[in-house]
Amino acid sequence: MTHAPDPTADGLSTNDYCASLPRRRYTHQAQGLILKLPRTGLVVVPFRSHKGGWSCVVVEGYGAYPVGGYDVSISNTEIETATELHLGEPVPVEIVTAEEADALEDGRYILTRTHGSLHKATVDGQIRWVRNAFGKVSVSTEEIADQFPLVVTPAKESAHA
Repeated sequence: MTHAPDPTADGLSTNDYCASLPRRRYTHQAQGLILKLPRTGLVVVPFRSHKGGWSCVVVEGYGAYPVGGYDVSISNTEIETATELHLGEPVPVEIVTAEEADALEDGRYILTRTHGSLHKATVDGQIRWVRNAFGKVSVSTEEIADQFPLVVTPAKESAHA
């Protein structure tokens, strides 16, 4: 993965360039995020705040800023305007109401606040939400109505959950 510096930054100071970009976060929110600095193309992870900026480790670099634990000091304005990167593909999230949950196929999993992960099963014509690990749980949709809306795992992964 290579991230090139933004050519529109040529001839501008870091502060002037960053002033033309939207703020994406406050600096106190930056610790541990994977950030791409648009001006330079460096990918860094801020780990320690200091006056005026952050100490960061280079995750993806070049030339004078190689990968390998090299610490750089990045200004607050660069941290505020950097683009956050994520590892891997984002997991699709589906949020359903009680009625939509009842319409799911058997075997699909929902994530509840109280009972954790439950899968749908039709038992004697009734819809039940079941978990067998750590003690059997079998509840009706009405019994967990206060938990909705809920997150549903993607269909392709429900067989593995």
